[in-house]
Amino acid sequence: MADELALSDDTLDELFVREVGSVMKIVEKLPSNAVIATCTRWFKIFQAADPEERFSRNCMLLLLHKQLNDDDTLSFPFTDDRNYQRDLNTLHQMTLMLDQADGSIDDGTTDDNQNGDANTEDRPTVDTSSPFSSHSPDVCDAENSLRLEVANKVLMDQNKEMLRELEELEAEKEKLLTYRESLEATVEKLSNHNNLYSKEVGCMKHIFACSSVTALKLFNQPEFMDRPNYFVTLFSVLCEDARDRAHFEQMDIKLGRLLRDHIEYYVTLTTRDQITRAYYEMHTSVCKRYKQLIRMQKETALHELSLMTMRYLMTLRKLFLDTYNRDKGVKQMALDFIQYNYNDLAKGL
Repeated sequence: MADELALSDDTLDELFVREVGSVMKIVEKLPSNAVIATCTRWFKIFQAADPEERFSRNCMLLLLHKQLNDDDTLSFPFTDDRNYQRDLNTLHQMTLMLDQADGSIDDGTTDDNQNGDANTEDRPTVDTSSPFSSHSPDVCDAENSLRLEVANKVLMDQNKEMLRELEELEAEKEKLLTYRESLEATVEKLSNHNNLYSKEVGCMKHIFACSSVTALKLFNQPEFMDRPNYFVTLFSVLCEDARDRAHFEQMDIKLGRLLRDHIEYYVTLTTRDQITRAYYEMHTSVCKRYKQLIRMQKETALHELSLMTMRYLMTLRKLFLDTYNRDKGVKQMALDFIQYNYNDLAKGL
């Protein structure tokens, strides 16, 4: 215990890291995968140890190192699955008690062996019921007591966790019950509104069924567009005061404005369609007439050009006859060429 107090936390951690390195060298040479898996699991437990368990952690690591070094395998307490759930301090105390019991047996065995050297046949048998035996009731009771204490601690922790979860579930249950009551109240309220709405719809249908003829008569009146009284006529029986009637009068004013806007829109649309159609008809007629005028102008210009060319040809023929007196063959060919072109232009007129 004095050594535990003398060692600081940093020193314990340094020793732990150094010892882990030594153990890893042994683990790498082990032939059994099961032993390696067990060592790995205990390494994780050692690494997750609390600060107050550092000394016990180092002692348990030394014990693991000793078992691997001596036997190339692991034994109690590392092979007992129940020890995975125990804290390292409790596990350390258990190993100390077992070591003390084993040491007492070893001392008794040594004395017996020394006494038996004189006469082997007279050597007394070891009494397994001795309070120092690992199989003695006292040691077993101590071990069982420690195990029960650890199991009791685990059960108490589980009980606390289950109580906490139970409280959370109870709170969640209360919330759900409150939410359920709220939903039931909402459903009842909606059901009442639905019944009231059904009655109102029935009244509205009755009103419209009784007022259909009146509505048709209203729409047929010439002054209906100036001041429609459609809603006032239909719902005047439902008006409880002047404010309700004023509300329906406002609705009639909006209805009249809406109808006038629709009529103006469709009148404007019809007028625009008529103007567009007339424009396209006039545009088509003007285009057709314009094309005809252009064609006539082209034909007239072509005729004028042909007549001018014919006149120039006649003038050229007269000048050629008056001025050329050399080779008659050439003269005749020139006259024939001029005449041919003249006749060709005359055919096109």
